[in-house]
Amino acid sequence: MDIRDLEYFLACCKAESFTAAAREVHIVQSAMSCAIARLEQDLGAPLFDRTVTPIALTEQGAALKAAAQRIIDAVQAAREEVAAVSGQVRGTVTLGSTLHTGRLDLACVLADIRERHPGMVVKLRQSKAGSEGLVHAVRDGSVDIALTASTNEPPKGIVLHPLFSEPMVFVCRPDHPLSQRPSVAVPDLREEMILRPPPGWGTRTIIDAALGATRSAFEVADYALMSRLVRARFATTLAPASAIGGEMLAGLRAVPVDDARLRWTLSAAVCTDRRMTAATTVLLDTLTRRSHACPQELATGLTRVFPLVLGVRDNGDLGEGTRLATATGAYVCFEDEAGQSLRPSKARTWARCGRTPSTGPHSSTGSSPRPGSPSNPNRPSVVSR
Repeated sequence: MDIRDLEYFLACCKAESFTAAAREVHIVQSAMSCAIARLEQDLGAPLFDRTVTPIALTEQGAALKAAAQRIIDAVQAAREEVAAVSGQVRGTVTLGSTLHTGRLDLACVLADIRERHPGMVVKLRQSKAGSEGLVHAVRDGSVDIALTASTNEPPKGIVLHPLFSEPMVFVCRPDHPLSQRPSVAVPDLREEMILRPPPGWGTRTIIDAALGATRSAFEVADYALMSRLVRARFATTLAPASAIGGEMLAGLRAVPVDDARLRWTLSAAVCTDRRMTAATTVLLDTLTRRSHACPQELATGLTRVFPLVLGVRDNGDLGEGTRLATATGAYVCFEDEAGQSLRPSKARTWARCGRTPSTGPHSSTGSSPRPGSPSNPNRPSVVSR
């Protein structure tokens, strides 16, 4: 019995077609048929029912499937142990991911792995099925690890490794009645038309738990489209603080929500019923390390300042703005009525917030009059990091 034939057999089990399986493993269909025929001759039993479409496993084929997977896993483990003696990690790992990963930069994760372990192959599968679909993909073995925002109790055999958490914000137009508040509460949103992601998404579960389920037909799976709909006065929305930012937030307000239930958490889901390969372990460790190394701020500099006004209006006294910024981990800036952000007159204000301003369109090097003074009527605001 040839190991390669067992791999081809498992490919047929997954594809339910000799032709599709041959395409998946990059051989011709006749070679696939010959491999299955060799196995059937060796075992003295038919493995597939070829009279139906798609092909179906026979009782003997179903028995071989579990045994073949154990053999392939054992062979892979042997290869990894030999490679580990030389300090190498080889193998292929499939990573499922939500479309939004917050401040976790997947490009840095993949580049890090390629630099440290050039023998590893990471297959990235971004899914629109939502967090629940990704968890089930880990359970059935379609992916080895999944980045998910699921808040439900995971199925048996699935473990969620939390990577980081961030608050959700209420996104609206600047002329919305709630836009100038320091924060909003769930009762304030009861009468709002809130755009929600489709069922199965982590954010949908969070919003439904806080505001109640809805039969609204307006389910949007794209944060960019959400921001355009809000800008067009179609509705408002709730989203992770990192989801709608930069250019997407232009002309909008993101108001903090004072409710502990409205937090978005990204986790790495793995299956404990299967042996984790060395490649899978490396990927999980890299995701964990990179998520912990991510900067806590959601904006990377002052050249693109998020217009998130927390409603700090203290007649030019920087004390309250600085206190709130320090407490919330936000930048303090001053924004005029046209939405132009100006550098505060005292750099120590930025230092107390944990960062000094960089040069750029929103951080002039010249001094500014004291905000709130007769020569500068700009109102203070706090801009989310």
